[in-house]
Amino acid sequence: MQGKIDTGVPADHVEGGFEWAKKPQCSCGRLEHAFEEKFFFVANMTEGDDFIVYMMPVDSDGSFVRRSGVQVAHCPWCGDKIRVAKSPKKK
Repeated sequence: MQGKIDTGVPADHVEGGFEWAKKPQCSCGRLEHAFEEKFFFVANMTEGDDFIVYMMPVDSDGSFVRRSGVQVAHCPWCGDKIRVAKSPKKK
């Protein structure tokens, strides 16, 4: 049985915990899958019109390399700029 790691990643940063206003797209098509596979997360902060994207890398012992994550600005596979936006929260 796997134990649950407390990542501190808010549920509304994880794909499925929000709706897209601007979906992730890139030339190679792998970017959208990275969000679906919970590899990339979307913060609630923006830079211009785009939301900040980050990942949470871990060390060989399973501990986080950086608790605040690492910001990702370009698709690591094709190099396209990441431009995403969440829909406003519904009240």
